[in-house]
Amino acid sequence: MGRTTKRSDGRKTKSFRIDGKKYFVYGNTEQELIEKMTKKRQEVLSASFKAGKNLTVREYADRWIDNKRGSVASTTIRSHKILTNRACSCEIDAAKHLFGDLKLTAVEPDHVRELQRRLDKDGFSTTTTNSTISEVRSIFKSALIDRIVQFNPALGISPLKRREEKVVDTTHRALTDDEIKRFFENAKDSWHYNIFRFMIQTGCRCGEAAGLMFEDVHDDMISIRRTVTRDEYGKYILGDTAKTKSGVRDIPLTDIALEVLEDQKKFMIDSMGTEIFEKEHLFFRDSRGQIVSSHSVDMSIKLICKKAGIEKFSSHAFRHTFATRAVEGGMNPKVLQTILGHSDIALTLNLYTHVMDDTKIKEMKDCFHIAM
Repeated sequence: MGRTTKRSDGRKTKSFRIDGKKYFVYGNTEQELIEKMTKKRQEVLSASFKAGKNLTVREYADRWIDNKRGSVASTTIRSHKILTNRACSCEIDAAKHLFGDLKLTAVEPDHVRELQRRLDKDGFSTTTTNSTISEVRSIFKSALIDRIVQFNPALGISPLKRREEKVVDTTHRALTDDEIKRFFENAKDSWHYNIFRFMIQTGCRCGEAAGLMFEDVHDDMISIRRTVTRDEYGKYILGDTAKTKSGVRDIPLTDIALEVLEDQKKFMIDSMGTEIFEKEHLFFRDSRGQIVSSHSVDMSIKLICKKAGIEKFSSHAFRHTFATRAVEGGMNPKVLQTILGHSDIALTLNLYTHVMDDTKIKEMKDCFHIAM
């Protein structure tokens, strides 16, 4: 009901909030304050509704994103901008009207269904299409809270059934021994050769490896304390935290991983000079001495895969390969969870299930025979 205080002149003040904004009313009695507060609320909400009635979907989405600034990471803002722009830029009828140009209060479930159909027809993956519709659902949920719309037109729209192979089986797959051999034989001349080797030996994400500083290596361990991320404009930046709270961790280094870091140190000194390894400098840099981007790493991988004659994969495949080999070697799930920085043990156990499924198939083929 708001907070009441007494002023020096004897009058009373009541403060209250609407959508995060603070308002004040003044009066001599508590009843007078309540009446004025009720009237003020009605005025504010009525003005908000009138102002919102003429907003287009794009205009409200822009305002919705602006309100998130300061409370979410810049990379999250970027994701919201990409998703909302994809939805708003989609043509939803033969007249080429854009979804974003519709009046917010005029959007019906059929408009959202048509948006979903168009995205699917335009060749977007089911994951991308479903994520876009989910974003629209969130926008209208906010508009409903703001009392600008009377219902959420995206609420009853069912997600599309996945038709593509899971990335864990394609670009994020665990590499075979033959793929590993052929890839690294053809990667020796790549600027990113050592970061490839480092990721497959530690299970680090690409951004974590790219954010590794000289001071993070100690006692045959590395401390993951930050990651490379992107701001809302797409620029790669060095974050001041790991991807998640559980992502902050220490990883023991194998002998090969230690050798990789020594090789990288020599490589960078030869390329850029001894000053590159001051205490707070990054271990891995691009050819200009700047932050290594996941895009450049993935592009290098793509070219090497073509040269090696193997199916392309992403940098995340190194992490999946590390985890798969750890499972096959009998590593304790809780230990693997901490090394990978998984927030939920279920994520780690899914790796065990996946590996065991593959093992079952192999064991049945190799070990089970009944003559008929």
